Amino acid sequence: MTSETFSGSVDTRLKKEKLVEIAKALALDPLPLTVKTLVVRIKKHLGEHPELAELPKFQGLFVYRATKVLSQKQAKRSTDKAAEDVEERKKGEVAVAGSVLVSRQS
Repeated sequence: MTSETFSGSVDTRLKKEKLVEIAKALALDPLPLTVKTLVVRIKKHLGEHPELAELPKFQGLFVYRATKVLSQKQAKRSTDKAAEDVEERKKGEVAVAGSVLVSRQS
């Protein structure tokens, strides 16, 4: 058994041999399947077993799995910034003097 680590996106651009290696490492039956079927089966298995992301051998397969929901949560919009500015103003007025912030709190 090999200690190879896997990385990259699991898609139809991978060679069938590589997909078969990944499937075997995940204890999936790789035969007789087409490249497309292997990709679907591997992605489904990874989705059903997120704990595999903690194993160094499979971590690289999860790096490319950012979802739209996660990326939207991480993005800051102007409305978020405006709300943060309002909260900061509630804490106390701050004036900018050159490159130094001066607080006007009592």
